[in-house]
Amino acid sequence: MPATPKPAKQFQQKLETTRDFANGEKLAAWYGLTPGVSQSANKLVTGRITKQASKHVRRMLVQVAHAISGTKNSKLKRFFLRIHARKGTKKAAIALARKVLCILHHLLMNREMYEENGNTKSKPVKFDRTSSPVQMTEQDMIDTLSNAGYVIKKRDVRGCI
Repeated sequence: MPATPKPAKQFQQKLETTRDFANGEKLAAWYGLTPGVSQSANKLVTGRITKQASKHVRRMLVQVAHAISGTKNSKLKRFFLRIHARKGTKKAAIALARKVLCILHHLLMNREMYEENGNTKSKPVKFDRTSSPVQMTEQDMIDTLSNAGYVIKKRDVRGCI
């Protein structure tokens, strides 16, 4: 069994109730990482985070957010910097902590591994549009789709006639 860092082990133990929540937003609200809302008649006022549930999990998530903000180039760091420019360091750290918690919920619920694909932006695939779709033969369509990156398998299917 591979060694698990102590904070990760503690965090895993705290998140045992993850399956009780329908989505990451509700989990973030449970851990107090969403803004408080006061509403009366037509007035809606959002305030500080609610700070419900475990302060230890919240602190760990904020530490994770600060660690992510120190990384070189990642999607999550760009998210942090975008919020940081408008709201400041502390609010950006809380926003990133909430985002990390939502990602963790998704990964745990779907039993997936986190993959960072944000370092390279995918370029749109351009394919030849010289002939109109009405004039394309079946083989032309297959060639066009395979040039665009699709895997095409041609099956011999007999119709009703």
